[in-house]
Amino acid sequence: MKIGEYKSMMKWLTRPGTPKEIEKKIIQNVKTTPIKFDPTPIVPMPTEIYDPLAKEQQRFNNLLKEIEAKKTRNKTLGLAGLLGGVKDA
Repeated sequence: MKIGEYKSMMKWLTRPGTPKEIEKKIIQNVKTTPIKFDPTPIVPMPTEIYDPLAKEQQRFNNLLKEIEAKKTRNKTLGLAGLLGGVKDA
């Protein structure tokens, strides 16, 4: 590469308006504002929202399951279990 070619290449690479020049201008024009930071800890939100109706529904469903379990146990316990359980009409 000749010296003249090198100089012309360097002129072309360092010409005004290259991305580096534009970046420098943009960075100089950007105005920053201070950020207000509050170091107090944030209270975590509860993961489950209290719903009394849902709790009552769950209790009711558990009660139904217990009743069904008692009925099944009574049908298949003792003599009724040996005879094949009581048939529902």
